Amino acid sequence: MRLFVIPSAATRINALRSERRAALADAFVEFTGWLTTDATELLLHQVTAALFKRVTALALTALALWSALRLDPLVPKVLVEGRAG
Repeated sequence: MRLFVIPSAATRINALRSERRAALADAFVEFTGWLTTDATELLLHQVTAALFKRVTALALTALALWSALRLDPLVPKVLVEGRAG
């Protein structure tokens, strides 16, 4: 019987949450950077098309953070042969 000890589930969940927060912050900075620089020289219909894609990507990043915040940190700490022990 092999035992695999997994680091604290709460630590893994917190790391995931921090990663998702950073990804959302980066996505927002990229979005506002595009909006204040490159988008200023585009025509309205071009901005509308590009804005839809960028807002959708930003929303998906926010949903990834939301789902990480809803994860239950109470997962098994030890797996025995791939099964929760």
